[in-house]
Amino acid sequence: MIRMSQRMLAAASLVRTGAKVADIGCDHAYISIFLIKEKVASAVLAMDVRKGPLEIAEKNIKEEGLEDKIELRLSDGFQALKKGEVDTALICGMGGLLINHILEEGLSKMQDGFELVLGAQSELEEVRRFLIAHHFQIRDEKMVKEEGKFYTLLKAKLELEGSEKETDKKTLSDMEYCFGPILLRKKNPVLKEYLEKKRKTDEGIIRNLTNETEIVQHRREELSRDIELIQNALSMMQ
Repeated sequence: MIRMSQRMLAAASLVRTGAKVADIGCDHAYISIFLIKEKVASAVLAMDVRKGPLEIAEKNIKEEGLEDKIELRLSDGFQALKKGEVDTALICGMGGLLINHILEEGLSKMQDGFELVLGAQSELEEVRRFLIAHHFQIRDEKMVKEEGKFYTLLKAKLELEGSEKETDKKTLSDMEYCFGPILLRKKNPVLKEYLEKKRKTDEGIIRNLTNETEIVQHRREELSRDIELIQNALSMMQ
């Protein structure tokens, strides 16, 4: 039986019903199987750069009798995908900079209206900046806490209409890039818990910075800016 974590369920919930999905970095294909069994996706391409996980994924898919709905491909990111085969890509469980690299390499495979469901484990600010810079609009965000760790999932849509005009680009504030425009607007309680914890952690680090070297002073200033941004976000969420 496939066991879905809270973050996997949150990611799956962002996939549009009827979507044709490329599950990039599918690992053992748990989300791929869930999307088909729950009648969310109409078809899934489960792709991974490693043969080992794909072999386990194949076994899992056969056990569920879903060979006709889930196709397996050995692929480095979007490499083995043809443009127009899918309308959605799901990429979860990787660092944000790696996700940005995969997306940049795969931009030519995406058509107007293409959707992304991303679960970056780090560098979320950089992921949001990449998306906005490449004409994606963030459509939804979710945040879950699982085993003491916080995970953010987001959905974005490629909107190329009018994108040739620089003035048509929608930008976010620094606060929105860092913490998520939709999470902030919805006053997400998990985000609020995360911000309160991070503020406390950063304040503790500052108290322990006792040396007056240039490096320490720079670190103190950096943390102070982060705390100010966090405090502004918390004030906005009251």
